[in-house]
Amino acid sequence: MEIKQLEPKEKIITFFGEIKNTTVEAVIKDIAKINANDLDYSEKCRQWAIENHQEPAAVLLTPIRFYLSTGGGTCYDGMTLHDVIEASRTPIEMEDTVA
Repeated sequence: MEIKQLEPKEKIITFFGEIKNTTVEAVIKDIAKINANDLDYSEKCRQWAIENHQEPAAVLLTPIRFYLSTGGGTCYDGMTLHDVIEASRTPIEMEDTVA
């Protein structure tokens, strides 16, 4: 069984531009994809521990680095993105850039 976490370079998300439903959709999909990969990784680690008669331990996940630069946009779409970031099981480190 191969157990491999995504490389840190695969966990970089950038967002530049106006926040609106069509622009945040791609970011939300990226966050969901990384979370799904990390959930699979965590489950494989847990299975490995059980198969090797060890106590499963908490898995430390490499955080998502999110570079954000926006002049604004719609409030509802911004709040949706905020909620997705807050709900992410994979930690997200925000990197603010000047718009």
